[in-house]
Amino acid sequence: MNSNCNQKWKEVKMMNIKGFVITGLAFTILASGCGNVNDYGAEKRNAPNDSLNVNYDQDRFNRPENVRNNINPRRVNDENEPRMAIADRAADKVTALKEVETCNVIVTDENAYVAAVLENGEDKITKDVERKIADQVRKTDKDINDVFVSVNPDFVERMDGYANDLRSGRPVSGLLDEFTQTVQRVFPTNR
Repeated sequence: MNSNCNQKWKEVKMMNIKGFVITGLAFTILASGCGNVNDYGAEKRNAPNDSLNVNYDQDRFNRPENVRNNINPRRVNDENEPRMAIADRAADKVTALKEVETCNVIVTDENAYVAAVLENGEDKITKDVERKIADQVRKTDKDINDVFVSVNPDFVERMDGYANDLRSGRPVSGLLDEFTQTVQRVFPTNR
């Protein structure tokens, strides 16, 4: 009877030890997983908002056909606030071109995005017309380096929506992610 009791006691003791080990391992895994989220070391580089300022490695193979263009509307200005604005003056200059019926221009830091409807319903844009549009946009804002032009009807419709949202006072932060995805989809490679 006594050896049977000792046997039961050893089994209970082993179960308690296993329980402590399993609990300890679970706690260790949980604690190490949660402790790793620290803005990816941004505070060590003295850049607390760096994890929000993502720049994708676009030049993976160093070939023009594989290089993503310089599209990053998330880039921030000196006040650390994203710039996304309607460029009405630029849109007026572009619309004044005989080839363009109407357009919307949205700027983000050094980039301008033009959604144009061409005269006579043209659905293809020539390099010459694209250059004329880019020149007109750059004349209105010296900070613009890259101008991206599309006559894609879906892009024109989306840009109308973004322009309306900005005019109605919708916060830029609420538009940036969607806008970024849209322009990266419409302009996937350098021109």
